[in-house]
Amino acid sequence: MQKVIFLSILKIIAKDILKYIIKIKIFKYNKILIIIIMQNDLLINNIKEWIISDEKIKNLQKQIRLIKKEKKNLEKELMISMKNGGFEEIDTNNYKIIYTKKIVKKSITKKYLKNILSQYFKNNIEKATEVENYIQNNREETIRENIKKEIKK
Repeated sequence: MQKVIFLSILKIIAKDILKYIIKIKIFKYNKILIIIIMQNDLLINNIKEWIISDEKIKNLQKQIRLIKKEKKNLEKELMISMKNGGFEEIDTNNYKIIYTKKIVKKSITKKYLKNILSQYFKNNIEKATEVENYIQNNREETIRENIKKEIKK
């Protein structure tokens, strides 16, 4: 049932794509026309395959989220058991499960940066704001290109 609905959606999308493709001019040579049509077919096929791949990825990501949630719950229970039982490591046939603790630094937020700089400059808010603005304005920027699909409403 889902495949039938999905294929009908693909047909609708293909028709919409054809509306936006530049109109083909008829030249004296049929080869040019054939090449242009083949390129359009290739474009449509690429779009169809991309949509199918995107849907597969979404479905697998849902499954991964569920597995990760289950793993996280098991990990919490295992951690409590190891901590309360005084086990630092447990040997299994193939793995060694190790209980560790580590100190992790929090991320630097704009609010945190402003507070810590005002403490450093002994409540000189102007100087702290100046340094904070300098840091914020001179952060490295990168451009990420992406293609995404949206469901039409």
